[in-house]
Amino acid sequence: MAEGLEADFITIAGSGEPTLNLRLGELIDGIKKITNIPVAVLTNGTLLYKKDVRADCAKADVVMPSLDAGNEQTFQKVNRPHKDISIENLISGLCAFRDEFVGRIWLEVFFVEGLNTDAEQIIKIRDAIERIRPDKVQLNTAVRPTADADIKRLDTKKLQAIAARLGPKCE
Repeated sequence: MAEGLEADFITIAGSGEPTLNLRLGELIDGIKKITNIPVAVLTNGTLLYKKDVRADCAKADVVMPSLDAGNEQTFQKVNRPHKDISIENLISGLCAFRDEFVGRIWLEVFFVEGLNTDAEQIIKIRDAIERIRPDKVQLNTAVRPTADADIKRLDTKKLQAIAARLGPKCE
């Protein structure tokens, strides 16, 4: 890091899901032993229905899970999860984590034009956000080419309109 600069966070992410690491809690503990820089975990959130995963993530200062759909069909299209993972598992796990976690939850919502941007999806995502009670909601869309040509980015104006419908915690 350049001299005179400080890190805002040490973020646990990478190519792959961090909550699959059985030693995630130990990793966070180890980081906290050597620095006071807050620890953030980027996760798809699908394993937060498991108590041990919630306990590991609760050692972080900020957890940034994803919620990209309001119903099962759209969840399957956008996220392509393991066959045993459902949207209700995801939302229930996020709600349980919110009840237990004293740190900050910054929920990330990834929007794909025409896939999860209709009025029904927005209402269902808003309802899930209200259940989860994150500290803030960060809206995203594709910014670089994707593996699927059908994935289309939203323009800034449309993202702003969705943010207005999802509530004051959106950015």
